[in-house]
Amino acid sequence: MPQAPAGRADTAPQALSAGFVRAYAAMWVLGLGFLWWPLLLLRTLGVRRRSRPPQFLPAAIVLCLALSLLVAVLRGAEFGRVLGAGYNIVVWVSLLALTTVTIDWRSLSRGIAQLAGLQSIAVLVALATHPLLSELRLPAAYVLPGAIASDPAFESFTTVRLVRVDYFGETVLRAAGFFGNSTWAGALAALGILVTPALLRGASRRAVLGYGALLALDAVTLYLSYSRNTWLGLAAAAVAAGVLVLWRRQQWYLLTALAATTVGAAVYVISTVDFTELFANVNSVREGSLDARTAIYSLTWQAVVDSPFPLLGSGVKERVPGLVASLGTHGTYLGLLYRGGWLAVVLLVLWLGLLALRAWRAGTPLALGGVVFATVWFVAEDLDAGHLAPLGLVVALAVLGGGTGSRSSVSRDSPRSVVELPTP
Repeated sequence: MPQAPAGRADTAPQALSAGFVRAYAAMWVLGLGFLWWPLLLLRTLGVRRRSRPPQFLPAAIVLCLALSLLVAVLRGAEFGRVLGAGYNIVVWVSLLALTTVTIDWRSLSRGIAQLAGLQSIAVLVALATHPLLSELRLPAAYVLPGAIASDPAFESFTTVRLVRVDYFGETVLRAAGFFGNSTWAGALAALGILVTPALLRGASRRAVLGYGALLALDAVTLYLSYSRNTWLGLAAAAVAAGVLVLWRRQQWYLLTALAATTVGAAVYVISTVDFTELFANVNSVREGSLDARTAIYSLTWQAVVDSPFPLLGSGVKERVPGLVASLGTHGTYLGLLYRGGWLAVVLLVLWLGLLALRAWRAGTPLALGGVVFATVWFVAEDLDAGHLAPLGLVVALAVLGGGTGSRSSVSRDSPRSVVELPTP
């Protein structure tokens, strides 16, 4: 794998290094990818030297989820539902723990870019040889208890599903990656694309060629994921980062032209486009998916409205006959509202907003891009222990130094631009 140029970094053991991120590939080969977040939490808790206390907002979110889960247990929730909710909380606790330690953003970015590249290579090999590799059982499938190995939540990790057959107006092969899920595979590819430009700053020709090749492969995987939400998240992140770069370079004419063009395009679209027809045409090839999501969202919202504990949530995701997934799925905000209550979702929105504000004030497009990507992606997808999309937030925490302070907490090594640009 290509190596980015070495820079000053903390020599203390890192809770989240490039090597640990790349280790996900080895864990996938063994069928143990579902252990990555729990192991990260253990590594983070094992770091002896804490850089700062935990941030209040993510700590409060974890508290809301824990209290909601406790209420669910006291009300006799099904054990399997409780176990799944506890597994999901691991991600939130990991994010909280990561706010207390220093993370080398270069090392983390290298790991993400290289892991995304490995996934893209594996996807393209599986695509070229399809169906040769499909449905192969990985080693964990032979050693885990049958009840676990056959559970759909674990089966996606213990079975090779790098690509899968789907329907978008016609039969297509979608990239499903290390996670057996197209949207999750697309998210990792998008993160690889997001962090790569910062790694090219001052890099050797060999590193530029290597990371450039991986970026191109990630673009192919992202396209083959056919995940429109992921495409939109990456586009929004790129726009936000680009605007920040122009702002820092004081390119007022370009910013004015961009704003005027945006307003003009918006007025034209609003006045000429029939959004009802456009929405119907866009979703015509995936009407079943749209109907399934709509049913889940409607019943989840109704459950929130009827909840006797509006500040807290249900604690677990309940199964409802007739739905393709549990209540509270296919959306982090609505899912958190359902499981953790109004207080938890308000705290999440505040945390994301404050991270974005800190990134803007610090002039760090990479951090802003990571926050914007996560913010948009969470609209229609879950923050879950089964994928690595939350690393977008971790990138922002790493670049910003993780603390709760102002611009002064940003490391002098933080990437002030997604590419090397002279500033006046």
